[in-house]
Amino acid sequence: MNEWFEAEQHAEQAHKYYEAGQWEKALNALQRALSCNPAQSEWHYGLGLVLEELDRYEDAIISFRDALALADNDIDTLLHLARCYLQIEKPKQAISHLQTVNQIDADCEAGYCYRILAYVQLGDHDKAQEMFYLARQIEDECPSCYDHIAQSLVQVGQYDKAIWCWDRCLELDPHFPDAFANLAMTYWNKGLHARAHSYFLRQLREDPGDLDTLVNLGILLSEMGKHNEAREKFKHALELDPAQADARLHLGEIALLAGHLDAAESELQVAQRLDETLPCVRLGLARIEARRGNLQRARILLREEQALGNHTHQQKVDIAQLMVELRMAEPAMKILTPILMQAPTLLDRRTLSTAYLTRGVARVLLDDRGHGISDLKLSLTFNGHNTLAMHNLVLAYLEIGEIRRAKFWLIQAMKLKPNDTSLKQLRLRILITAMTYHYRKTMQSLRQTLRRMMPKWG
Repeated sequence: MNEWFEAEQHAEQAHKYYEAGQWEKALNALQRALSCNPAQSEWHYGLGLVLEELDRYEDAIISFRDALALADNDIDTLLHLARCYLQIEKPKQAISHLQTVNQIDADCEAGYCYRILAYVQLGDHDKAQEMFYLARQIEDECPSCYDHIAQSLVQVGQYDKAIWCWDRCLELDPHFPDAFANLAMTYWNKGLHARAHSYFLRQLREDPGDLDTLVNLGILLSEMGKHNEAREKFKHALELDPAQADARLHLGEIALLAGHLDAAESELQVAQRLDETLPCVRLGLARIEARRGNLQRARILLREEQALGNHTHQQKVDIAQLMVELRMAEPAMKILTPILMQAPTLLDRRTLSTAYLTRGVARVLLDDRGHGISDLKLSLTFNGHNTLAMHNLVLAYLEIGEIRRAKFWLIQAMKLKPNDTSLKQLRLRILITAMTYHYRKTMQSLRQTLRRMMPKWG
């Protein structure tokens, strides 16, 4: 009897700790309570809530399942269990429990709300939309529903609709978690860097210790050419968390851009020690080896990078680009073709232009010049100012003797970059090629004339 009384005291103390946000103390108190009396479903449920707050989702799942074993079909427990499965990206298990919620209570809006996110994780955007409309029939306005459907819209490339949803989400809840960061990323995907920058700053005002936003803001600033500001953001992230591998990676990339190869290598090696599977570390090291002229070592690093298999589409395009530079045309084709066939809507126009340009050059290297030229022209449909695509069109047409078309694309490129040294060299090459061609034609004509005249001389 005394043991049960002691358990009740521990449970009451745990509740006070939970209300005060003292998660570790709440955890210890609940564990002591359950060691005395494990037959209390609400204590298992409370333990699950504490573990959720500590981001220990797999442990929380065990606690919520223990709670359900004692109090079957409790809706709150089922909802939290489903949320934990979503946190560890197991949407099918989440859907199963959320369906149970709506079988018990067809009017439980949360059962549909979280199923939106579950179907987004599965990539089933039609079902996500269906869940959104079912939720709206129960509760007209829900910020979480707008957040979840916005994530779906981003994945299918409907950025403007996603922005509208997150704006609406913030109207309903001005402090909704990560809404400003999501808006920043969406504007970035649209190529609106200044808008993205302003929303990242708003997110940091909401949560100054948001490491993901600090790192993403640094990447954006670097992309905008503001390398000193970017460096400061990455250093700030490392002050908050010295084990931040992403920040080390991007500091290495900035050093590489500045030509400081040893400093870049040092940062990238630290990033690799912190996280062996971090994408693009080996890509950065491969770029360093290529700059040093160690091409075989660079190719080995690229193959190791590709083998990780955990890259975004943008990162895959970056890997393929360096592969083409290192004359690894076939593996570059294997990376790019599935992306361009299956997921073109998930890439912004500039990245699509780069992807078609890279595949076009790879095809030319593989002597598939016809398809290579088609890809280079497709590159220009997504970015009409891509002079590198024009440069490669000139080279491709010169290789097949189409001097007039080569000259046309050179003129287009020089309109955009009249002082570009490489284009001036191409102009000289076209001139020499044209002169050589006309010389050969003249000599061929002369030989034919001489052959016709020879019998008369005899």
